[in-house]
Amino acid sequence: MLVEHFRSVQQKDAFIVYCGPGVSANAHIIALKQAGIENVKLYPGSWSDWASYDHNAISKGETS
Repeated sequence: MLVEHFRSVQQKDAFIVYCGPGVSANAHIIALKQAGIENVKLYPGSWSDWASYDHNAISKGETS
């Protein structure tokens, strides 16, 4: 089922996985690796770290 879910993912693509506090992203890493995707890394600071820097881009609301 995971292979089918990630079918459009190319092996050459690099994945940086993150979430809010950095905990649930690990489940995504496991799922990607179970599906055979190997180029996966965790951004350990996740959203909490990214949002703490004024110079990082953050989109708020709808974008078109």
